[in-house]
Amino acid sequence: MKIAVGSKNPVKIRAVKVALAKVWPENKVIGFDAPSRVSEQPKTENEAIRGAKNRAKFCLENYQVDIAVGIEGFTVESDHGMFVSAWVAVLDNNNNNTIGLGNAGRFLLPKNISAKIRAGGELGPLMDQFFGDTNLKQKSGAVGVFTNGIVNRDSMLERGVILALTKFMNPDYYK
Repeated sequence: MKIAVGSKNPVKIRAVKVALAKVWPENKVIGFDAPSRVSEQPKTENEAIRGAKNRAKFCLENYQVDIAVGIEGFTVESDHGMFVSAWVAVLDNNNNNTIGLGNAGRFLLPKNISAKIRAGGELGPLMDQFFGDTNLKQKSGAVGVFTNGIVNRDSMLERGVILALTKFMNPDYYK
């Protein structure tokens, strides 16, 4: 089975490889640049879902693959502060065009970072700036920093991929 990931980010590709190996051990996962067609810092659930679906759909339309996976991170406001999370969309290339969606979980951002995002900043560059690192989003991610490495971005996204595969693993329940 040939599987596309709508990103060249090694964290996203690793998360998809690990998750899919648990469901379909015989697969080949390849990352491709794919546009999300949403803002650089999505701020709603629907915008992030749309971005994940757009990335997966682009891969299905432009590459010879069986399954395509799109992952889109986002922040969202709540009465308790700003949370960060990611949506995963999995699309197949057969006649029923199954779309699976899964969320990677969420955690609360510190107020100083939330304020910068509200002012127009993007989480990835802000994390690099605050922690004096480069490209944290392709390493442990914000979740890795704030959980002291107990949870990293790979494992968080892997969970979202597995949850997005529920329709594929148990299609009879979703008819």
